Amino acid sequence: MSDDLDQLRRLAKEAIEIKKRINVDTDKLQVIKNQLVQKSKNRNSSYTIKVDDGSIRIIKYKRTIYYTLNQKGFNKLDNETKNNLLKNKFVKIKFSVDTDSYKEALNKNSIPNNLKELVENKERKPFSISVLLNKVEEEANKKIEESIVIDEDSDADDEALEDLYLNVFPPDLENFTDDDPEDLTEIQEEELGLGSKEEMEE
Repeated sequence: MSDDLDQLRRLAKEAIEIKKRINVDTDKLQVIKNQLVQKSKNRNSSYTIKVDDGSIRIIKYKRTIYYTLNQKGFNKLDNETKNNLLKNKFVKIKFSVDTDSYKEALNKNSIPNNLKELVENKERKPFSISVLLNKVEEEANKKIEESIVIDEDSDADDEALEDLYLNVFPPDLENFTDDDPEDLTEIQEEELGLGSKEEMEE
């Protein structure tokens, strides 16, 4: 048991040292990204910079402002208010799989084929690892972890788990995204207010 604890401590120390180096490089990368954005401000379309080791894709958006919904606050609204907001198209319905019900139906082989074709089976690791260097990261990690405990089945928690795996702690947890637009689904684009890929400048 003592040997296991020593190995865990050694691995933890190594992870912290790597995370420190990542933080330094991440800060440097962000500075470069900001410079690229600044140098691109007079361009009217997306473009690519090719170099020997790869390429940089700079994407121009038509919309630079988007809106996010405080889900917890929205859930506290009465049903009539929610229905009115939906009717007036201020909000949209987002569907997700009810894991327990779906799994039970799957075991009974009673899931409609048209739904089964749309559902992807994903498996999570039994643990998530976060390397925390300061109190700010600890607090951010706590918020993410609390959101997972509330509802493990939500899509938002899948993203939160990814944050834990990648040790991503944005300064504004509710209004942050660093998603590559090319990787976004149509639903994610709508949620971020980015519109469809056709709405981006080519």
